[in-house]
Parts: sequence; structure tokens; C-alpha cells
Amino acid sequence: MFKQYNGKILDINLSTKRVVKMDFDTEVMRSFLGGQGLAIKILYDEVGPSIDPLSPDNIIIIATGLLTGSAAPTATRTEIMTKSPLTGNIGRGNFGGSWGYRLKHAGFEAIVIRGSSDKPVYLWIDDGMVEVRSAEHLWNRDNWETADILKEALGNDIGVLSIGQAGENLVRFACPVVDYYHAPGRSHAGCVMGAKKMKAIAVRGTKEVAVANPDKYEKAVRKATERIIAHPDWGNEETLKIGWIALVKNSAKAGRVGCRNFQTTAMPPENDLLCAPESIQDYLKDGPDFCHHCRVGRGFGCTLTADVRTGKYAGLKTGAVNFLNLQWIPQAGLNSFPASWKCKELCQRYGIDQVTPIPFAMELFEKGIITKEDTDGIELNWGDEDAVHEMIRKIAFREGFGDVLAEGSVSAARRIGKSAEEHLLVLKAWTF
Repeated sequence: MFKQYNGKILDINLSTKRVVKMDFDTEVMRSFLGGQGLAIKILYDEVGPSIDPLSPDNIIIIATGLLTGSAAPTATRTEIMTKSPLTGNIGRGNFGGSWGYRLKHAGFEAIVIRGSSDKPVYLWIDDGMVEVRSAEHLWNRDNWETADILKEALGNDIGVLSIGQAGENLVRFACPVVDYYHAPGRSHAGCVMGAKKMKAIAVRGTKEVAVANPDKYEKAVRKATERIIAHPDWGNEETLKIGWIALVKNSAKAGRVGCRNFQTTAMPPENDLLCAPESIQDYLKDGPDFCHHCRVGRGFGCTLTADVRTGKYAGLKTGAVNFLNLQWIPQAGLNSFPASWKCKELCQRYGIDQVTPIPFAMELFEKGIITKEDTDGIELNWGDEDAVHEMIRKIAFREGFGDVLAEGSVSAARRIGKSAEEHLLVLKAWTF
């Protein structure tokens, strides 16, 4: 079984620029199986309750899954974990794509990042070679620009995990973005990367990943793939046409989607979501595999991309048109798909979790708890897409009222006062 482990964990100290390639503990891997299990084991052992999340003593763990890098269907996932600067608890997120696949094929199971650099740096992993390089030319760049620059310099066959301006400015719910469209949103690791002055991790991997019993493994992969294809929803005509939006549309029509900061489940009948597929099919086209050789994507619409050619948002393109970015339509009261995709683009460029305090602020504005004097003249009315887009930008750069929201909704409510805390929608372990 453990033949498939490459046997190395990278330990990077940004304070000293020291790179150590450590052999993994077989018993630890047997007990925790990589990915989230391995990450939480390392975090629990090394970071205690007294550690400030933004201090050099906090660490970031990036760990590939047990089957990542293999031919197993959906085996593209990678975990990122740290002590959250928003909650003071565990901050964890998971992303797909091909970055984790490349890390495994570069010869590494996981990366542990500790310490803090005095100047911006990025990590370059090229198979077994690892370097800590200056990233001063990348600082103040958004995630898409950073990926473009690194791919131009290092080659198109690399994966790039990076932070945008939100992470640099220590927005508490900043997240890394991977290869333009993948984001471990609720990890809050973008803020910790910003505190450590770590701009990006670029990786190329071409090594083989060994499997203990190739014949049995191939049969298991084939059987799992056949089960996926045999699923009743595989190849559903509407899903193939508009992706996961079909599921969200049906839930919205049934009144199962929270709207306007969960004050209601009703949205206007002319809303683009309720009018799908007619309202969206002209924007969509089939793209490449969203996650590396994942068979699920071709049958459930994950590969759909949006290309807006006309109107206010002409030129806007985004990958993975799925339900995650659709929260802007019900929660902020937006009515059009292009307006919600613009929210997604801004969040990905700046490196912000798409679950933001903006709908909370819009409810406060609706109830008169805050006014445009508080929000820098912006009227945060439901459905005002320009106001939402501008507030995303202001959060990323910590400008004016954006600086208040950049601390998260709980801190924002306490700062605003009045009856703001009565309108918070948070779990004990979360502070959005």
C-alpha cells in the first residue's frame, strides 16, 4: 500500500530560508492517510492555543490526498490548513485542479511552511529541486497576473498557488487561489501567507508515482469509474447543458436557497437563476477538464466555462461555472449571471473567499443600522451589482468601510455597534 507514497515532506523555514526534505513516518501515514488527516496531525502537534495566527510561530500545511497523483477518479484533491486568523481555530480548505497532482509527481506528499520572510518570496519546486526565490516583482499583483508571470518565466506545464492583494493586506478571510479558478475558500490561509510574505508556490512534477499492486489497482479504478458513469444523474441532459446550476435552480424554485443574508427564500421570477437554461446557455461552452483527468466533470458539467461577449461585462471569462459562485445571486440579491461571475472574478483575482460579510452589511444598510456615511458613500442596496463589486475591491485593499469588513462580520458588528450583532449568522467555530 505505502509503495505509492513518495516518502518526502518539504519543511520550509521562511525566516532562515532553510529547505529540508524529510522522510515521512510510516506509522503516522498509516494512521492519518495524508491530506486532511496528515495536516491536522501536524497542526495539532506544532501549534497551540496561545499561538498568534499571524506570528511566525504559526504554520501552513499543504498535503496531497492519499490517491492524489494516481489514476483514481476524483483523486485530484489537496488540503491546506493553518491556524485561522479569523476564528483562532482550525482554518482548512480543499482544492482540486492539477497542482496537487504535480506536487505528488515532483516527489512530495506535503509541504510545511513556518517562520516569516522579511521580504516577499515564492517557492519554486521543479521535481526534486526546491528554491526560495524573491517575489518582490510579484507583490501587489493579483492572482491571475501572478500566475501569468510565473508561467511565462517557468513554463506552461507548472501549477501556481498564490495570494492576491487581499492576502498581502491581511484580510482575515483571504484565501490562496490555484491556477486561476481553484480556491480553498474557508482556509483563511491567504492571510497567513501574507503575514509570512509568501506570495506563491510554483510546482512542476514529472516523476512516476508507484502503486503497490498495479493490476488490482487498475481493476479498482475501472470499477469505480464504471459506477460513476452508471449513476442516474450522469449525463443528465440539463446538467450537461448548464452544469450544477440545474441543481441550484431546482432548489431555488423549491424555496430551499437562502436569500438576502438568509432573510427569505424568495427571489424575483425574472432572476437569471430561475430562468435557466435560457438565461445562461448563450454564455456557456465546454472547456478542458477542470480537475486533472476527473471523470466526474464530463458527466456533471464541471467543465463548463462562461464567456460573456456582449453587454456591460463583455470580455469576462471564467472557468468552472458551478454553484459555489452562485451565492452572489441569492445572498446579494443580484439578478444576472454575468454580475455574479464578475464577483467571482474579483474574488479570485484578489484572493478572497466568496463567502464574505457583504450580504450581512447589506442587511444592516437595509435596516438603517449603517448608512452611506458609514460605507464611503456606497448605497449597499440589494441587487446593486456595482456597489457589491466596489465593496469587494475595498475589502481587498482595506479601504474605508472595506477595512471594517476585512476583519470579518463578528469584528465588524462589534465595531459598528448599535444592534448589528443581532443580525450575525455565524456558527460557534466560524466568524463570517
